[in-house]
Amino acid sequence: MKGMGDGYVSEITKQVPKKTTIVMVILDMEKKYKKIKACLDGMGIPSQFMLRNTVKRAKITVYTNILKQMNSKVGLDLYQIDVGKVMEKTM
Repeated sequence: MKGMGDGYVSEITKQVPKKTTIVMVILDMEKKYKKIKACLDGMGIPSQFMLRNTVKRAKITVYTNILKQMNSKVGLDLYQIDVGKVMEKTM
């Protein structure tokens, strides 16, 4: 008998290309998290996890924060400001 998350792990290794930037995983229970996280880490792919119940009751601020976390995980800036030439040499 397969353990929690084994089916997910086998599908991830088959379906997710190695050059994937980030994977968003929505789970119905936390028990599967460790195996799936270990699989994605082993493949070198950043991941973001969310529980299905959170998705159902979440508001826009939750999704905004998740997008910020995902941007950070792939090395992107959270904010960019164009200060122009006048402010170029200031702190």
